[in-house]
Amino acid sequence: MVLGRPKADLRRRAGIPGDPPAAGQGVWSVVCFFLAPQARRHGLLPPLLEAACAYAAHSGARIAEAYPWPGGASYRYMGTRDLYLAAGFHDMTVPDGYRPVMRRTLCLWSGSAT
Repeated sequence: MVLGRPKADLRRRAGIPGDPPAAGQGVWSVVCFFLAPQARRHGLLPPLLEAACAYAAHSGARIAEAYPWPGGASYRYMGTRDLYLAAGFHDMTVPDGYRPVMRRTLCLWSGSAT
């Protein structure tokens, strides 16, 4: 899984409208998931996402942001909307025709993220 602080070029390439979060806001992005073929279909994405959110919170992030692909199997490595909803993310408002953006507020590090 790739997790990192968002940058203007990442948001622009992903087709996300508006300005990127200001520096210091503590917003980290879940960019993609990669699992070896033999590790797929074993329910690993939810615990990986939870671990990524916990790591981000421990590192000072206040918000996790994700950009699920709205359809089509070819982009599922970015995660599905259902995956993020189940992990406590919520939809952000974006103009019609733009990629979805989802966010989750993270707790200050206490051993887990919420």
